Amino acid sequence: MRNHSIFLGIIIYLVLAIFFSISAHAQFNPVLEFSASPTNCGSPPLKVKFTDKSIGNPTKRIWDFGDGTPEHPTKLLMIYHTYKEAGTYDVKLTVEYGEGETHTITKVGYIKVESLIADFSVASSSGDIKQNPSSYKSCYKRRATVGNKRQSHSRCRQ
Repeated sequence: MRNHSIFLGIIIYLVLAIFFSISAHAQFNPVLEFSASPTNCGSPPLKVKFTDKSIGNPTKRIWDFGDGTPEHPTKLLMIYHTYKEAGTYDVKLTVEYGEGETHTITKVGYIKVESLIADFSVASSSGDIKQNPSSYKSCYKRRATVGNKRQSHSRCRQ
């Protein structure tokens, strides 16, 4: 019976040793994800909220907003960034876990900042608009480029 117990103890020891050896060498593969709001509407300056939704416990996050500003390291889950020029931007998040292990996710063309052009004009059809106009006409035209489409809207008042 005693030999049986020793044999069983050795088997349990070997199974546990193999299990912990495999666990110690298993590679950690986190799931990286982030979101932003807004992502495709607005004109500069456009303030965007970014939220890290990665699984795991990162010790550090490094954001690259794709607009030429320096990368922004932080420990926060949420951060704001203001885009100052119209354009389409790639956003990259690098997360660091513990001892320098880093993982990166990039979303290509993720942020779209639109440029808006407004044209206004006032025309006098009779009389002097500064003194005492008998009639006047005011017009405005709003043009915007959204994606590859150019949109315009005109309105005149008499």
